[in-house]
Amino acid sequence: MTAPNSAPQEHAQPHPGAFSGGYPGTPPPPLYPGFIDPGYAGPGIRERTPGEHLAQQAMILGIVGLFAAGIILGPLAIYYARKAEKLNAPATAGKVLGWITTILNVTGLALFLFFSWVVLDFILYSEPNDVWGGGLAT
Repeated sequence: MTAPNSAPQEHAQPHPGAFSGGYPGTPPPPLYPGFIDPGYAGPGIRERTPGEHLAQQAMILGIVGLFAAGIILGPLAIYYARKAEKLNAPATAGKVLGWITTILNVTGLALFLFFSWVVLDFILYSEPNDVWGGGLAT
């Protein structure tokens, strides 16, 4: 028998994004697909170690250094890779990219300085009327 004032209640379904409860101790659903709450690592998910983080930074610095500010970012990539390897994280990609970036940028700087010196030498020490700097035409 039901109480006189109680009518059968229909259970309203919450909208699809609402948290519907769940078992005690379970985290709320993700805010968006792919989001993982940093305090909760689900099955098969583990937190990255500091060495892995440094290895990733080394690789990023090596890649970015190929395109901009490589004379600074290349040695930084090598430094971070060595630091990651001390923490037992493989950082070969970051170290190789760091060395490639450093070598390419040092070579480019040396070539730039050499050709700048050649051009300045030509401009400063050639005769005023001699276009080719006193070559074979004399």
